[in-house]
Amino acid sequence: MTFSYDISHAQIAISPSHNAISRVQETYSQTQDTSSLWNDRASIVAIVGSPFIELYVYPGRGYARFHAVEKNERIRLFKSRTDWYKVETQDGKVGWVPRRDLVNLYDTDGYPLDFRTPSWSEAKDPWQLGLMAGEMDGATMYTLQTGYRFTPNISGELKYTQAFGDTYNTKLTSVMLVHQPFPHWRVSPFFTLGAGTMKVFRDAVLAEAEDEKDNAVSVGGGLMVYVTYKVIARLEYNQHTLLTTRDNNQEVEEWKAGFSVLF
Repeated sequence: MTFSYDISHAQIAISPSHNAISRVQETYSQTQDTSSLWNDRASIVAIVGSPFIELYVYPGRGYARFHAVEKNERIRLFKSRTDWYKVETQDGKVGWVPRRDLVNLYDTDGYPLDFRTPSWSEAKDPWQLGLMAGEMDGATMYTLQTGYRFTPNISGELKYTQAFGDTYNTKLTSVMLVHQPFPHWRVSPFFTLGAGTMKVFRDAVLAEAEDEKDNAVSVGGGLMVYVTYKVIARLEYNQHTLLTTRDNNQEVEEWKAGFSVLF
């Protein structure tokens, strides 16, 4: 059995006198009574399984190391700042440890504790927010999109696209259904089907310039590439069919690429 933990940010109050190491030791030696961090239940007690773990004065590789916790000793982990965790030893020494050094840790029942950064294959967040850029019918375009994953294969997305041509601007708002047949592949193909509204704003200085507003049906596809468990790179093609009031419907092609963040 493996347990995962995420501990939030913290600040250390340090007196401006003495050198960095003695300041940390002095500051925390004064807090070993009833206010001791070891008595704080909002933390995790772990047993060190590695030969040793080194404690740093501050969260950062450029700061001094002042203590080594040896194998089978107990430590208490508190809040984190980026990839650094605040740690206190049983004898009251307090410092910071990088996430990558928190390996071979066990809880008091002997079960391993997992502090590693998740891999791309462990992406589970259902929400997605992304920005893409590309070309729509010869015009430079940008898309802001948000989405929600209902199942591993099916997602819904809301998109707002604006294209900037030489003699016109286009705004497209659409709702898309996204299907990923192989969601566990790192390079994952997908297919889209959706509908929306496209508005075309013509340059007012042109003769017979007239703005247009039409409903659109969209089909497309592309590739999602999981960069990390939080970030996706995306390449996408869409073909929009404008349901005009004229004799013939109009086809508009769109190519774009960008990134999305999962949350």
